[in-house]
Amino acid sequence: MNKIIIWLFALTLLTSCSLFTRKGSWGKNALWPIKGSRVTDAIKKNAASAHVWVPLIGAGITYWGDYDKKISDWAYNENIFFDSHDDSDAWSDNLNSYLIIEMFTLPLLTPSLEEGGKFKDWAWNKTKGYVVLGIATRVPDYAHDQLAVSFKRQRPNKEDYRSFPSGHATKAGTSSMMTSKHLDAIPMDNNLRFGLKTVNTMAAAGVMYARVENKAHYPSDVLVGYSLGAFLSGVFYDSLINYDPEHPETFAIIPTKNQTSFQYTYGF
Repeated sequence: MNKIIIWLFALTLLTSCSLFTRKGSWGKNALWPIKGSRVTDAIKKNAASAHVWVPLIGAGITYWGDYDKKISDWAYNENIFFDSHDDSDAWSDNLNSYLIIEMFTLPLLTPSLEEGGKFKDWAWNKTKGYVVLGIATRVPDYAHDQLAVSFKRQRPNKEDYRSFPSGHATKAGTSSMMTSKHLDAIPMDNNLRFGLKTVNTMAAAGVMYARVENKAHYPSDVLVGYSLGAFLSGVFYDSLINYDPEHPETFAIIPTKNQTSFQYTYGF
């Protein structure tokens, strides 16, 4: 896993060297002005994201259906995906490291140099964009810390009372959402973009399952944590970056009088 992380980082840096001439304005309008309409739109957009509401529904089912302890005991006893409990603990850390490194290196590939711009303009746009990313990633961590202290849910392994929500899952949700938005901002083949998003979602799912199999958290802990990270990071990022990608991706729930429909939109 460490080798995979190193190769990912190196590949991203090498590829970024050829992108100084790619035209775009990622980061140019970041941070200011903060528009109320963008904040409202960001809340609606990210609340409708499948990365937010699907885990919440799953958490509700596992918690209120009294499946939390049953799934936790089953995963711990069966050890289906990992060789040992120490192995699952290591994988949760390594997969999160992979997602975090990808999250912080992908912005180098976003187009940030406008027509006639110079390297200093590119660097300044990147700097502002990374400030937004830093804010968007720190807020979910702070929210997790406050919630864990407030709810005081005991872990399945009885280690302490900081089980809800999962910190690992919160980071995974944040990383998955941020990399998804960065991939939308990078010109690339749509099939490749979809494939990379799928890999990231699977890596985040691996983080969550590893925490359950290791009895560090109940299923509802990791599902809520993932949703928390995805929602808060998405809202703060979209509110502050002021950049709309050329290939937006949206997933919306549309209620009508007699039925509820789902709409998925992907720009080409």
